[in-house]
Amino acid sequence: RATVISMITVIVGVMWAFGVLGLLHYEITVLTAIIPPLIIVIGIPNCIFLINKYQQEIKKHGNQAKSLQRVITKVGNATLLTNLTTASGFATFILTESTLLTEFGIVASINIILIFILSLLIIPIIYS
Repeated sequence: RATVISMITVIVGVMWAFGVLGLLHYEITVLTAIIPPLIIVIGIPNCIFLINKYQQEIKKHGNQAKSLQRVITKVGNATLLTNLTTASGFATFILTESTLLTEFGIVASINIILIFILSLLIIPIIYS
């Protein structure tokens, strides 16, 4: 079940990545083609951390609402910080003079934040 939930979250994130590309009117280039695997590599650990903490909390006291609240407050803050630092690292490409790197930096940083938001929304919704 945890694998399916993680896959659903990442698949939606990859679809959103292509949506952001289309929304910004960017073409798929060699660099922007790296974004879907990047979303998968970043999204799966987010899901695993959230699901593992939920399973630990539910075993500890059995209260579903309390477990979801603790997951969001404890693991959510940690994954927020890691995703923000990763997004800011990719956002540094925006400062280059290359249009390909600028587009990649914009799309990558936006989608890293979006996959965090998706995982923080989808996982508690499914488990609630």
